[in-house]
Amino acid sequence: MTEMIPFAEADKLLDWIALTDALAAGHDLPKASVEDVFLYSDNNTLLNLSLIHI
Repeated sequence: MTEMIPFAEADKLLDWIALTDALAAGHDLPKASVEDVFLYSDNNTLLNLSLIHI
């Protein structure tokens, strides 16, 4: 079950300046490499895309 947090409740706990600073800092990192990982179980296959920072 998904728990919903109302905006008014979350807004008073969040630091929006720190959030945008963290997002901007993430864009300064080198690009991650993307790798496909296949997980097999009997006749089922799950594809997971993995992002790896080097």
